[in-house]
Amino acid sequence: MTTASVLPDLGLGTASPPARDPAGQGPADLLASWPVGAARAAVGQALLVGAWSRSEPELVADLRETLALRDQVDALLLTQIAEVDSRGVAGRRGCPSTRAWLRSAHRIAPGEASRLVKTATALRDDLPAVAAALRAGEMSLAQAQVCVDAIGELPAATTVAKRPQAEATMVEASESFDPVLLARIGRRLAEIIDPDGVQARDEQPIKDKEADAYRGRDLTLTPNPTGPGGTLRAKLDAVGYATLSAFMAAVTTPGATVAGVDAGADSAAKPGDADGSAGEGTLPGTDGGLLGFTAPDSAAGDGRTLGQRRCDGLVEAVRQALHAGGLPSAGGVKPRIVITIPYTSLKNRTGAGRLADGTLISPSLTRRLADDAEIVPVWLSPTGIPLDVGRTQRLFAGRLRTALDVRDRGCAWPGCDRPPSWAQAHHILSWLDGGKTDLDNGVLLCLFHHHEIERGDWTVTIHAGRAWFTPPRWIDTRQKPILNLLHHPPPRE
Repeated sequence: MTTASVLPDLGLGTASPPARDPAGQGPADLLASWPVGAARAAVGQALLVGAWSRSEPELVADLRETLALRDQVDALLLTQIAEVDSRGVAGRRGCPSTRAWLRSAHRIAPGEASRLVKTATALRDDLPAVAAALRAGEMSLAQAQVCVDAIGELPAATTVAKRPQAEATMVEASESFDPVLLARIGRRLAEIIDPDGVQARDEQPIKDKEADAYRGRDLTLTPNPTGPGGTLRAKLDAVGYATLSAFMAAVTTPGATVAGVDAGADSAAKPGDADGSAGEGTLPGTDGGLLGFTAPDSAAGDGRTLGQRRCDGLVEAVRQALHAGGLPSAGGVKPRIVITIPYTSLKNRTGAGRLADGTLISPSLTRRLADDAEIVPVWLSPTGIPLDVGRTQRLFAGRLRTALDVRDRGCAWPGCDRPPSWAQAHHILSWLDGGKTDLDNGVLLCLFHHHEIERGDWTVTIHAGRAWFTPPRWIDTRQKPILNLLHHPPPRE
């Protein structure tokens, strides 16, 4: 095999010998004089060493370094693409765009070529911190592309001063999350960097989306043409979806038990005094029909479509099942719809609420729901931390379990996305060893991570209202405590 046969396609054509540059060098000469040539030779040598011959610690280290190398190669590729684009190379080679040239000369798929050009220009012009992380091998190309998308989709009203903060937030999150989970943080980026601005700016768009979802609700029942049974398809508005989600979580959660008595009943109360602290209320058992929009009175002529009536009937049936009791409970708490809102916002009739799945609902809809809802108050400190309810008990139930749900919002283990209904309340210091049943000694963990923490390799502490997990030395020699950022934004400095 000749040296030329293993060279990448440089887009110079194959019908004639490769052109030489003005200095008289051909592609092989240029590659040999460029550090990439030496890097490729080094990779070739590494390929000659069989992975089977490496010990487990060596193999793990090799993989880590190889991934970092791939990230750095991607960074180099992007800088070259950005330079090609800025010079107009594609036009001089008969292509209308850099994307088209990458496809034609280097056999890159159109979608991938578009993303490469978009990422390359964004990192060159707007995102120096992301570019630096990629060059250092600390961020993957896929993560960089998520950062580009998230920051590019920030509202136009986001100030220029806040964009570096947005970039820093995404770079920090990339240290802990893969591209899929990083994208989830990216979708909440505007709220993370400017929560007050988001609420003030987004109320009307949220209300418009709620109205669209309410008008668009629909349910169809289609019999199976070839046998028994059929297909149900439904489109639900925000609260209808939350109602059905609460019901399905109750009947599908692993380890759920049928509760003869409502474990959270003793906590139902209207918010009274809160020692001047900020508060946060959860609104359980919310009426699926109280959607903040007036449905036509059937006596005056029901203007709903058949699909809308079917949808409303399903939601109402599920709502009644939630209220009737007897459904399985999780963590000592009966199935319920939970809407979280700072009590001061609820009292002052300002501020959006948030459903358990993280969906924002408008302040007006939140207030309408709160008017008729049973309220379980979870009082927070001025910094937003649930306060200890002060019960002397072994199990985390009732108000205390609700407080854990509000604080942790699901399994607190870093990177785990299990919701509260799938989580168990864990005593950090065992009850048998004198550990208290309070917020400072409790944390929500899914079944898998509950077993993992019981092994004793990892430790968890509660600091500033967040659960910090410290890995064993064989995973991280620095033993740097880490957080789960899926349920919460990164803590503010």
